[in-house]
Amino acid sequence: YHKFLFNVYVPRNSEETTEIDALLIHENGIYVMESKNYSGWIFGSEYQRQWTQTLPNGRKSQKNHFLNPIMQNELHIKWLKRQLPGFPDSVYKSIILFSDRCQLKKVSLVDEKAEVIHRKQILKTIQAYSASSDSVLSNEQIDMIYNRLYPFSQTTEEVKEKHIESIKQHHMTSDQSSNMEVVKAALESDSHYEEQTTSNNDSIMICPRCGRTLVLRTAQKGKNAGKQFWGCSGYPHCHYIREIPEVLMH
Repeated sequence: YHKFLFNVYVPRNSEETTEIDALLIHENGIYVMESKNYSGWIFGSEYQRQWTQTLPNGRKSQKNHFLNPIMQNELHIKWLKRQLPGFPDSVYKSIILFSDRCQLKKVSLVDEKAEVIHRKQILKTIQAYSASSDSVLSNEQIDMIYNRLYPFSQTTEEVKEKHIESIKQHHMTSDQSSNMEVVKAALESDSHYEEQTTSNNDSIMICPRCGRTLVLRTAQKGKNAGKQFWGCSGYPHCHYIREIPEVLMH
């Protein structure tokens, strides 16, 4: 017996929220999932503040950095616990899902704080948990947790905008006007584009049409193949594109 929730905006305080990509409320526990849509090679460990994505770039390689997703998910679980008092820590299971297009080249998990897997492995991972552990949640508790959290998955556009603004303010730098850097948004995917972080994730660029974050992409097809541009993370629902002037690309 289980239930799913997606894009759950859990309150952190009266003004801010934290977004959980996916929740599986299962008789074996509460699976908290953080999804990353990266390609290339991925390097990282549990205690590094930043992980590294390596992409081919001619004869050289391009290295980009992003926030440790295990630490990121630990914060999600921290605020989730505030909404679900009384459940032991062992109920919560952290799972980091990476795109099947990337290779987990060297990911060190000494204390096994989370499962770090490709998306295609999720079913097998849940089945392994189920086979090796006893039930910890009754059907009634699963329903209670679902009903408690469901409203946070039905968030208004106003709350989503506040969430984006909170992220923007947190990462804003004084020289944003000349800064071409962005924090990668998760869970958006598009087979025609290569999405990536930049080397320093100090600020966020916001789509002027829908308020979502802009992500740095490289066109894979057509006459612009190989060129980078800023695209809305809400694609295909939003088609906003901001070109990068040639002078900034060299």
